[in-house]
Amino acid sequence: MVVLLVVLMAGMFAPFACAQVSTGEISGAVTDQSGAVVAGAKVTADNKDTGASRQTVTSADGSFVMTLLPPGEYSVSVEAQGFRRLVQQTVPLQVSQRLRLDVVLEVGQTTETLQVCEPETSLTSVPVGG
Repeated sequence: MVVLLVVLMAGMFAPFACAQVSTGEISGAVTDQSGAVVAGAKVTADNKDTGASRQTVTSADGSFVMTLLPPGEYSVSVEAQGFRRLVQQTVPLQVSQRLRLDVVLEVGQTTETLQVCEPETSLTSVPVGG
């Protein structure tokens, strides 16, 4: 009877073990030019394909994570009080990709924007589960 119960329970969880991941993740850290972390920076990822937008705020250690993002091309902006707003124009995200985007903000007015067309910031890709 116990064996039958174990077999039945294993069958209930089998669909979860085989599930495919159809989203990606963008994470990273925000620092200033001296290397100090920037806590409370607003990070926004705009999906250029769908127009959907996702926002988060960096934690006390300057890190951020955006999970469950649909694949596509993103524009990622980072802004914090006392710094120039940075916009990374082209951030491609693939299915199951864990993309690391480390950003260095420059001191300036929040009304100033630094547009980055080529990846000047650190982009690193790690496969999900790896």
